[in-house]
Amino acid sequence: MDTDLTISMEPLKYDPANIQSIVWYDKSQVKFMEVGKEQSVWFSSYLEKRCILVTSVCEHEREVNRAHRYNKSEERPKDPKILFSSSHPYLVVNQNSIEEINGRIEEEVSNKSFRANIVVEQQNGIHKLLPYEEDKWRRICIGSEAILFNERPCPRCVRINIDYKREEVRKNCEPTRTLLRYRRGSHGRDKYVPTFGCNCTLIRTGTISIGDSVSVSYS
Repeated sequence: MDTDLTISMEPLKYDPANIQSIVWYDKSQVKFMEVGKEQSVWFSSYLEKRCILVTSVCEHEREVNRAHRYNKSEERPKDPKILFSSSHPYLVVNQNSIEEINGRIEEEVSNKSFRANIVVEQQNGIHKLLPYEEDKWRRICIGSEAILFNERPCPRCVRINIDYKREEVRKNCEPTRTLLRYRRGSHGRDKYVPTFGCNCTLIRTGTISIGDSVSVSYS
């Protein structure tokens, strides 16, 4: 197979003959379009299974499920949108929380297992960033522009048990097994799964970079 793949960044025109997919978390129907046959064939050859590379348009965005928005505030965005995300557009994780769970299990895990968009790590400062302190955050300011709102602790599925370096599921079911002992959700079916990190929506857009300062308000 060719090692190079070209993908145009130009938006596709909406095609009513779209394909539908189901987002596993809430069984939402998401409409999308195939980027191109060449691109789908390339991924299928590389992964050795049939794949379709897809995109969509903003008209197909859907609202974040209100049942998954636990934290109340006047600053909370009114109608945040998602497309392919299962529940929320952003996931924020505290690096000290990762280190805390690593102190409880035999084989360490990294953010690759938790798949956060943003990892907050303390470099200096008077205030010590405690493990799971992110549970209490509400407004999260990153850099000089971007502001996120913490909607809820993120309920985690079994995918956090995948070792992406070895490309296999950990047979000891970690870190899920240990997290279930002390990190369960408090709403509905979240009570039966571990939580780690926080699901966030966007209050204000902005450019963020590695090393940006982060300031937060608390509940």
